[in-house]
Amino acid sequence: AAEFADATQWRPGQIIEERGTLTIPADMPPGDYTLQIGFYTRAVPQGELTFPTPNMPLDAPLQTITVRPAEISAAETGDALAELQLLTPAPEFSIRSDALNFDLRWLATHPTVHRYQAEFSLLDDGGSPRWIWAARALIPFLPTDAWQAEIPLRSQWHLPLTDPRTPGGDFQLQLRLRDETGAIAAEKSLGAVTLPGRVRTFAAPQPQSPLNASLGGTIALLGADGVSAELIPGSELPVTLYWQAIAPVEKNFTVFVQLLAPDGAVIAQHDAPPLNGDAPTGTWTPGEILADVHPLRLPEKLPAGEYRLITGMYLPETGERLPVVQNGAQTDFAVVAIWNQP
Repeated sequence: AAEFADATQWRPGQIIEERGTLTIPADMPPGDYTLQIGFYTRAVPQGELTFPTPNMPLDAPLQTITVRPAEISAAETGDALAELQLLTPAPEFSIRSDALNFDLRWLATHPTVHRYQAEFSLLDDGGSPRWIWAARALIPFLPTDAWQAEIPLRSQWHLPLTDPRTPGGDFQLQLRLRDETGAIAAEKSLGAVTLPGRVRTFAAPQPQSPLNASLGGTIALLGADGVSAELIPGSELPVTLYWQAIAPVEKNFTVFVQLLAPDGAVIAQHDAPPLNGDAPTGTWTPGEILADVHPLRLPEKLPAGEYRLITGMYLPETGERLPVVQNGAQTDFAVVAIWNQP
């Protein structure tokens, strides 16, 4: 009631009676639902304080609500996906509570024996999948082989964005229907989505000095820029390394870049996490490319001899380096460039 709307005015022991109406959507899947009541406030981080209804006798029990199938036929038509009709080919997307949220409305034109699942993926500009959410039932408690024909049903989707590897930026959201064997039965683009977070690059680079080294089997060193010129004593060597995530990296590594003198001594060095900490390796999306800058200040004197520029990664907690495979040999560093100083 309006006169009780301000909860700060409630008195201890006072009983507040409120009445309201919940409208059941016509496309709500049939089944037994539990009613949840509570309060919400912006002061709570998640925005809600909820609690179950009391397990005690009530004049009108609130614990369970049974929703029966709607007794109407869908007048609308949609896109045919396998044996189903997708009635919302272009859903409205929203991002709340670290999830991509949207609803899809479905129609079975006839009973089916298949149990379809929906898989969603993010496609880049070239149509390549850059992130995939695992397939699951369209309606968890109502498999498609239990759907009644010509009854519209709604499925709600909350695709989590909490994995730090989830890429930010602009993508197309693709829907794939898979049958009970995992085979693709149909697929469709649902439209453009813009996700928060670090924007990833997947385009192949064109480094001045191509390289082919593998770190730990999960990271590739594709090449480098800024290492083709001669070594000038006292100058800065503007090294840019091109990394690619081959597979998920479970830990956050630090990059080291070292210039070794002819006797093997380190005479210049730069250590930093990728992109100066803006792109920890544990957040890399498989396939993404990073241009990682590591400038080196050269000493004032460079005696004649062979100089090698090496790089690699290590755990800052222990100093343990990732193993590196380059040109068939395994070490704990990759050779980026070699100079013969006159």
